Amino acid sequence: MKQFFRKLFWFLGIIVMLNVLYLLLLLGLSPGFKKIHEVSKFENKSFDVIVLGNSMALDGIDADYLTKNGLSTYNLSVAGDHVSTSLFLLEDYIKKNRKPKMVVVGLSSAIGKSYLNPVPFTNPEVEFFYHPNFISNLTNPPMLNFQWLAVDLLKIVLSKDHREAIMVLGQWKTKKVIPDGSVFKNINSKSIDYRDPYLLKIIALCQNKG
Repeated sequence: MKQFFRKLFWFLGIIVMLNVLYLLLLLGLSPGFKKIHEVSKFENKSFDVIVLGNSMALDGIDADYLTKNGLSTYNLSVAGDHVSTSLFLLEDYIKKNRKPKMVVVGLSSAIGKSYLNPVPFTNPEVEFFYHPNFISNLTNPPMLNFQWLAVDLLKIVLSKDHREAIMVLGQWKTKKVIPDGSVFKNINSKSIDYRDPYLLKIIALCQNKG
């Protein structure tokens, strides 16, 4: 029996060490994970513009360009985000920092089933840093909770472009530039109903905070 418990102790110890090591790797190498960790500690920041949204806004609204053209901007968008999480991030930001002059929410007709999903869902990275829970970390350890972020780590190991990328005002930027060869086409599409309750709360928050 003692040998069984000794083996069990070592097994659990190895599991814990692997998860701690994985968590440290994410904090050191995963740009999105590091960003949310840093944002959760923001205090007394002053930006003219805060950008909210999912990956569309994260990749499509250039905070650095806006900053260089007179509007200090931080891109608070999170890949795979739901609008309810954007509302939470904005509320937390306003509590601890100076209120921005403008809030930009990235919307498109393609995000109705994700960002504006009628069934809200939480973001595991945001929950980990903003609502730490010891029991939750035991039942759903980092290697399971953030398993998809292993792809980020793999890209950084294998790709020089990813290793040389830097975080700029909430956006992870590589030196590699891929030209957009698309051509605009004026298509008559169905109108989209953006009357989402969380989006309306973001609007109300902005109106109340001036």
